[in-house]
Amino acid sequence: MEMTPFQPIKSRLEKSALNEAKVKQISTYVTNRQNEDGGYTFAQWTESSAQDTYFALQILQMLGVIPEHREETIRFLQGLQKTDGTYDSMNVAYYCVGGLSNLGAKTRYGATDFVNSLRRQHGGFGILEVDAETSSEFETTYLALSVLETLVEPKPDTVNRFVLGRMNPDGTFGGGSGYSTLASVHFAIASLKLMDYDVRSLNRTLEWLRTPPKAIRATAIRDCFLAERRIRLSSSFDGILSFLSVGVSSTPLILSL
Repeated sequence: MEMTPFQPIKSRLEKSALNEAKVKQISTYVTNRQNEDGGYTFAQWTESSAQDTYFALQILQMLGVIPEHREETIRFLQGLQKTDGTYDSMNVAYYCVGGLSNLGAKTRYGATDFVNSLRRQHGGFGILEVDAETSSEFETTYLALSVLETLVEPKPDTVNRFVLGRMNPDGTFGGGSGYSTLASVHFAIASLKLMDYDVRSLNRTLEWLRTPPKAIRATAIRDCFLAERRIRLSSSFDGILSFLSVGVSSTPLILSL
């Protein structure tokens, strides 16, 4: 099965204020954190991870820098998949499939069966309970849809019902009792977009994003910019990627509507 280029962020760096010196500084920072196994780590002299490797490759791609030791990186990412085709988590699958696609490579055992094994009766993927490892009840669904999109595999037509069925009166999504977060709004909108749903029709959501509650406005400058970039800064690589993204667009979550 052919894989589509995995590019969740459209590079428009030519319109940004980055000069050659800054590009060199950032790319050097990233490449210096590549380990002998081909993977990357945001903290030097620690083990490589799928997450940091994915973000490192995305950063280098945005900068137009060809990654070093490509074959070693491919072997590292492929090695994180178990022989039965499974991964430790949907997050790891997302980072591995995305990183391999960035390098023009594929998984060893395919990832479709693993992703589809996470489909649930509610219409989406994964569990609804939010814990320390999951920022939103829609996160696993978004990750699963992204992987299926990359693998050019069909996506379940139950997703729209699952997401829209958890839309709150104020236009936000999820939260159980009606309380939502920017993370949930982001992953809900991103999932609907991957299902080719016309998100421009979500007028209440757009209004909420433009005038969020005061508790959210206190950190809206950072959070709204990061909303389409995984919401939270989970590593320094993620932070660099968010910085580059903010440098080429404004309020990406709002612009997605």
